[in-house]
Amino acid sequence: MFRRIKALILRVLARPDETADAAQPSALARLLAGTARWRAVAWAIFVLLVAWSVVPRLDESDAPVLDHHGFRQAQTAMTIQWMVRDGIEMFAYPLPVFGPPWTAPMEFPLYQASAALLVHAGIESVDVAGRITHLIYFYLSAAMLALVTLRVFPDRIAAVAVLLYLYSPFNVFWSRTVMIEFTAVFFALSYVWAMLGLIDARRRWVGWTVLACVAGSMGYLTKLTTMLPFDLMLAPVILWAIWRDRATDSAMALRRIGAMCVAVVVPLAVGLLWTRYADAVKAASPYTQHLTSEALRGWNFGSWGQRFSGEFWQRMIVRLIGEMTSFAAWIVLPFAIWEAKRASGRARWIVAGSLMAVPATLLVFTNLHWVHDYYQAAFTPMLAITMAVGLVAIVRRLPRAPRSTLALLICIFLLGRTETWYQHVVSPAPSAAWIPEFAAEVARVTPADEWILANVPHWDPSWAYYTSRRSLLYVADRMPADLVQTLRQGRFHTFVTVHSDDPLLDLWRTRELVHESNNRYVYRVDDLIVDPVDGQSPPPFLDLVDR
Repeated sequence: MFRRIKALILRVLARPDETADAAQPSALARLLAGTARWRAVAWAIFVLLVAWSVVPRLDESDAPVLDHHGFRQAQTAMTIQWMVRDGIEMFAYPLPVFGPPWTAPMEFPLYQASAALLVHAGIESVDVAGRITHLIYFYLSAAMLALVTLRVFPDRIAAVAVLLYLYSPFNVFWSRTVMIEFTAVFFALSYVWAMLGLIDARRRWVGWTVLACVAGSMGYLTKLTTMLPFDLMLAPVILWAIWRDRATDSAMALRRIGAMCVAVVVPLAVGLLWTRYADAVKAASPYTQHLTSEALRGWNFGSWGQRFSGEFWQRMIVRLIGEMTSFAAWIVLPFAIWEAKRASGRARWIVAGSLMAVPATLLVFTNLHWVHDYYQAAFTPMLAITMAVGLVAIVRRLPRAPRSTLALLICIFLLGRTETWYQHVVSPAPSAAWIPEFAAEVARVTPADEWILANVPHWDPSWAYYTSRRSLLYVADRMPADLVQTLRQGRFHTFVTVHSDDPLLDLWRTRELVHESNNRYVYRVDDLIVDPVDGQSPPPFLDLVDR
């Protein structure tokens, strides 16, 4: 089809004073033919760059999930592991690190269930299946970013945005981890795409509304905190659409407003219902009550002093500019703002919404973003769009000759900088090198049907995941009053502690040190000292303290 169209254009633009046999294309025809060839070359380069972006993500794909934020990766992998073992449960799904009933639902486990299905399909390693699943969701999010950008901007901006998104050093690393981040980003971008379709729709309101409700609901279920910046990005566009329609067709404006209200309220309601359910499950166990939304309020939102501290914003700028894009963003950003100011309609407000959403989200979930840099995966599509608008604006102002050279230099810069940053963070953290061997020793002395009690300073599940055993990671300052009752009813015969003289050892008559490494002690214990009639502990155990 493309060849026929090009041939037709050449015939139409041929010089009229020459015969068809001797016809030569005019200068304009030659320019169009050359442009078509260059566009074909550009798209070929684009496809090759997209394909090449997979390569660095495959490096060490079978490595243990012990690199950056290994505790969160291990927590996610543990759910996959036990879904494979005991079956896929989507509500009270397994997280066997807090004792019976072995669950502490946080996000809706769509990503974990997808990875478990991949294991059932033949990939034996949970680590590898988790990484592949996250990669799949990441590239789905890249495709959705392209669709979102094409709804608002020319195709060249969409292509640049996708490449910036794929080659962001931050994204290269996090897309290969066992995490839920880009699953949430995929659904959030799908929601944005559906909302833009709803804003443009003259008919088929119901289809776009249903699609927005489904995508938004899945986004909120997967990760509520990821949806907030996308809602904020859409807010100016929605307000612009309402203002646009008010003077044209009042009936159509009312229908659109009603549909958009449904598409905003329904996903939010679904997300809040899931949060209430998850909190109810966690509140029912004394070992997970500290993980409810109310208990984590201070942890999630942070303090006012934190919000307005120079250290906080310095760290955020380094991450957003240094790790996600480039320090050249300081040059590109003014061009993006200027281009958005000159644009009209959705393009202006998408860029404005993107620039507003990032700092606004940081002001809401301040501490989460301070401690956990992976939360900022939600910002990468917005940064990619904004940077693409600025880069294309710069290139368009250059003479025609240097444009191809500049494009090539940008590609080389993306590839080189990605490789440098990626190699800096991809290897397992040295502080976690002891975990595989230690977990193997714990698993060796613990039968598969027994449980592990661990008195450790925090609930890092990394080593517990690699034991493939159920465990209760006891945190001393949260010890419930009925710990002894739980031990009496369970099959806890392995005790892991960081204290050589842990007072909890006095709970058993029989205890034997079977392994010691990395300041951790592994005991086999038996014969719990507790009255089997009334379940009361002897006086020595009434004053156990955190050491």
